[in-house]
Amino acid sequence: MGTDWPFDANQVSFIVNAGLSNRGADIDNVIKPILDTYQGIFEKFNDNKVYYVELHKEIVSKGEEFLRIRVTSHNGA
Repeated sequence: MGTDWPFDANQVSFIVNAGLSNRGADIDNVIKPILDTYQGIFEKFNDNKVYYVELHKEIVSKGEEFLRIRVTSHNGA
């Protein structure tokens, strides 16, 4: 909270690396909570400005789960 959203109302891309311990976990279940969290943290962020999402799943040991999230300006075609 209190952190400025550096992209204003511009389109953005999300690249997400998810370390999951459950091999049966669906990768698509990761993105919605991330976007909802960003909307709660950044007043200027709206998920309708997300134009590209790239998701990667990595299986890790229980207790070693992680999320790495990179947000960049979207330079669409």
